[in-house]
Amino acid sequence: MSRLKLLLISGLLTLGVAAILVAVTRERPRDIATVPERSVSVNAGRARQAVVLDDRRQQLAGIRTEPVRHATLMRTVRGTGAVVINETTVTDVNLKLDGWIRDLFVNYTGQEVTKGQPLFTLYSQELIGAQLQYLAALRSLQQLTPAQAADREYQERLIETPRQRLLYWDVPQDQIKALEEAGRALEAVTFRSPAAGVVIEKAATKGMHVESGATLYKLADTSVMWIEAAFNVRDGTQLRQGQRAAITIDPQRAEKLTGRIVDIYPILSEPSRSVRVRLEVANRRGDLKAGMFATVEVAIEPTEGLLVSEDAVIDSGRQQTVFVATGNGRFEPRTVTTGARADNQIVVLSGLREGEQVVSRGTFLLDSESQLRAALEGYSSSTSTSQSSDKRPQSTLNVSMDPDPARVGENHVRVEMLDAHNMPVTDASVVVRFYMAPMPSMNMPAMRAEARLQHTGSGIYLGGGTLPMAGPWEATVSASRNGQPIGEKRVSFVVR
Repeated sequence: MSRLKLLLISGLLTLGVAAILVAVTRERPRDIATVPERSVSVNAGRARQAVVLDDRRQQLAGIRTEPVRHATLMRTVRGTGAVVINETTVTDVNLKLDGWIRDLFVNYTGQEVTKGQPLFTLYSQELIGAQLQYLAALRSLQQLTPAQAADREYQERLIETPRQRLLYWDVPQDQIKALEEAGRALEAVTFRSPAAGVVIEKAATKGMHVESGATLYKLADTSVMWIEAAFNVRDGTQLRQGQRAAITIDPQRAEKLTGRIVDIYPILSEPSRSVRVRLEVANRRGDLKAGMFATVEVAIEPTEGLLVSEDAVIDSGRQQTVFVATGNGRFEPRTVTTGARADNQIVVLSGLREGEQVVSRGTFLLDSESQLRAALEGYSSSTSTSQSSDKRPQSTLNVSMDPDPARVGENHVRVEMLDAHNMPVTDASVVVRFYMAPMPSMNMPAMRAEARLQHTGSGIYLGGGTLPMAGPWEATVSASRNGQPIGEKRVSFVVR
């Protein structure tokens, strides 16, 4: 009986081992080669490799180099704006009583007036009543005899009440004096300008009825004008109140005006998201007119350090890269840290030494070549590693584009997929990812697109993708089954 139990246990163990072997075989068939994840990250354009070009290819690509130099960066930030009226010099001319305008002496917008200049005459029943009361008090004072000296002080106080009322209504002193000399009420009282300036708004017309508080004129002193200018956010952070600025109104004239920053707005201007700055400029000759366009230049504290041209730095947003010429046609990518920039020059804080030669022209083509080489080497190394660890061949992907060459807009991708025995693969998931390297000189980030292909029969997969920009692109075709990669291929092409 014990012998029978041993036989049963042995049989069960044998079946268990066989089941495990079958499961392992099903999980990783011998005709499928997996692609490590490392190859995907390398080919996504994040890595760069040194490029070697002979003199002829350098000339064709327009490669130019410049030395890294230690110098002082003279920083000047520029903004654009317009001349506006200085709001602190605006005077509102209005009345404190009702009446009718008889005569109008200042009768058009833009007219210059001086302080005390007659503006208009006004007929008002309230004004006539106050004049009559004032004249009556004057006559009562004049009729007092020397024996009534005790009553004189009281009568003088009675005169002061209507006189103050006239002054509160802005009746000029000369009109009160004319009232006293005439001995009768003035039918129309002349009102004068309270300030000097230019008429920027006019509501008064001859014969119109005006109510107390109504604005008749707005005057502005144009001897000091404002310029409201806009700076980008990066430059705006360098500005401070009190800084001097050089202002150009007419580009044809070499003469520049000098202004001073009096205010920096705390809120960005929409929709340009710029920093608004207000400057004060003297306008002694009257050349500045509201509405004129102006260019503003503000000198910032100079910065000393290693300088290269802005075209030499490839800025992807997360890192900055330059290509260093190491000799014999070899160009090595190097990550740097940058600082202040001005006039197409940029300060390099780390990553370079003085005297090194960096590429200043042709950086885009060099960067594309560098990323492509890194992608191909990463793909080759990952494939060789996979094949060395597992000698089984992977699937074959034959890729073609329609139209050929590719064009801007909709393009169709055709992929023929064969296994290790040249048999069609019909149950794979195929995805094509398009990638275009960034163009820092054109301030354009990297571009990506994706297309999922559908199996149409006999191992043929078709799909379409939209490419928005002409230039060099890379396409990565990835095939998988049940979530496991079974093949990958990369092709480079130029969109016309």
